[in-house]
Amino acid sequence: MRVKIDLQAPPPHFQNNVSESDWAERIQEINSKANIKTGVFTRWSTSWWNVSHRTLSDSINNVNGYVIIGFKNPNDLSGVDEKGKILIEAENLHKGIEVIKNLGISHINEIEKIPAISAKMEANPQLIEKIRNHPFIDYVEPDGNTKSLSSALITNFEYELQNQDIPWNVARIQAPEVWNRTTGIGVDIHIIDTGVTNVLDLNPVTRYTNDGDLDDFREGDGHGTLIAGITSALDNNIDQVGIAFDSDLWSGRYPEDVNQRISFITDAIGFARSNDTFVINLSFAIGQNSALTDQINGAYNIDGLIIVAGSGDTQVSNNVLYPARLNSVIAVASTDFNNNQSAFSPTGPEIEISAPGEVIVSTSRNGGLSGLIQGTSFAVPHVVGAVALIKSYNPTWTNIEIRQILNESALHLGNSNIFGSGLVQVHEAIRIRVTMSGPNTYSSAGNYTWTTSVQKDDGPVSYSWHKKSIGYTNWQLVGSNSSLSLNLAPTDGSFQLRVTVNDGFDTNETIKMVDYVNDGDDCPPFEICID
Repeated sequence: MRVKIDLQAPPPHFQNNVSESDWAERIQEINSKANIKTGVFTRWSTSWWNVSHRTLSDSINNVNGYVIIGFKNPNDLSGVDEKGKILIEAENLHKGIEVIKNLGISHINEIEKIPAISAKMEANPQLIEKIRNHPFIDYVEPDGNTKSLSSALITNFEYELQNQDIPWNVARIQAPEVWNRTTGIGVDIHIIDTGVTNVLDLNPVTRYTNDGDLDDFREGDGHGTLIAGITSALDNNIDQVGIAFDSDLWSGRYPEDVNQRISFITDAIGFARSNDTFVINLSFAIGQNSALTDQINGAYNIDGLIIVAGSGDTQVSNNVLYPARLNSVIAVASTDFNNNQSAFSPTGPEIEISAPGEVIVSTSRNGGLSGLIQGTSFAVPHVVGAVALIKSYNPTWTNIEIRQILNESALHLGNSNIFGSGLVQVHEAIRIRVTMSGPNTYSSAGNYTWTTSVQKDDGPVSYSWHKKSIGYTNWQLVGSNSSLSLNLAPTDGSFQLRVTVNDGFDTNETIKMVDYVNDGDDCPPFEICID
């Protein structure tokens, strides 16, 4: 769906170096390239562009002076386009960094994959105004904090899973039904959270920290480990089994204290973009940020990743949180054991799909199982695991194709503002698809042919064609090939055709109604004809 962005005045820090005609051309370019879901949330709608220099200064002071600064080419419009493609040249980025240094800004770290830096500065309105009006600078925004989307443990778990029972929530999305064909092997899942602990029930985790190092010893507060248990707990007869248990885990860690800055997350997504990740789990909410929007758009539109995020944990109408509300992100709502909306799950047109998010047990960072947990945080990894299974099943499918398959195969639950397309269903997503082509009507005697088209099959297929005349209850077997030819006469009248296809794993069918249309030359059945 193409999303129209209304023409508006350029942001305040563009006004000194971008003409209105240039801005109008920029908006036209954005509209021509946009191919995104409903929900007009773009980088140009960020709240920081319309605040006063003093208000922005106060916000930067609240995060101890930490900022994210984005660069553009001198006298140009931006450092990236709407899809995340970098427009700025490396030389100009380095010139921009020198400008920043000369303004007395310190702790400068480049953010991977986008023309932006994280830094620390003295926050005062005069300096901020000077930075915003510099021809090298695209934006300056506070490097604020994140919030994990989950409620606290609501009770202690009162029993133990025996012999690696399959959790109800894993079964609810049909994961066990496809494990004979796909287990997530060959797919990298990148969990950007508070860290994932190495425990017996998880594959070894590759960890990425905000300082750019691969670190095998960092551990978080347990939130990230709970996520990892849902996506990838091993099939090893210990505790429980995860959705895509043969997938490879990467952990981009942001600290769970006051220093959990947006730039850590932005850089971690850049790292994922550079390291063959396919699906990213984001179970947090933050204020909208230009650098993170650029990074996510680039990951989805340029590098072909799938990004999945929690919609929020306060049931408020039209309040899907950022970054889930972005067009390039799959926003996940939470359902309970009865497929009803969870009491904490928000609503809005940005909701794309639903998954179980309460009465869930997962892998504890201390080993063994957690207590019962809830939150859209824990709905997200169900979709992430489903994506890993689907990608492992068919590695040639792109992020756009898999996103479409997820939505087409979901179990419809009701209002799309509450449930999106419905409950994620992995088996339906990879189930054999059958279509029939051929005439819908005939009006004279002759030979007519129908053919089948089969998708997502796993092996040699067999066909069964059946025909049922109107007014009869029994189906008659009429063919066993990929196509069917029938020699029809008006006396056959209208009838139904059904073709059933089996590929050794799945059976599916499609039915077509074929109507006899009297053109005056023949006499249909059950009618009196007078010459």
